Amino acid sequence: MNDAVLDGHPVAGALRDWTASSAFPPGGWQGTMGELHRQLSNDGRGFAEGWPKTPAVLSARIRQVAPALRARGIHVARTSGSNKHGKVYAVTHDPVS
Repeated sequence: MNDAVLDGHPVAGALRDWTASSAFPPGGWQGTMGELHRQLSNDGRGFAEGWPKTPAVLSARIRQVAPALRARGIHVARTSGSNKHGKVYAVTHDPVS
């Protein structure tokens, strides 16, 4: 069931693909939702139908599929910090056997 949710959701699919790729930092990633939006939009997804146009919409879409992402070992969580660009989030990936 989780795979069906991830396959049918553009944001979940983008996170799954990115965290499984060699481009994903080994210790995880930290940055603002705006930076995450740019990171995930880099491969042309930003032009796709249904892709969130703003970081706020990206955040809402991540919250929608958070349980399915967690079941696949992908965690997106707000950290206790912030920077001059906004709240800082952490993305980690612990592959599930």
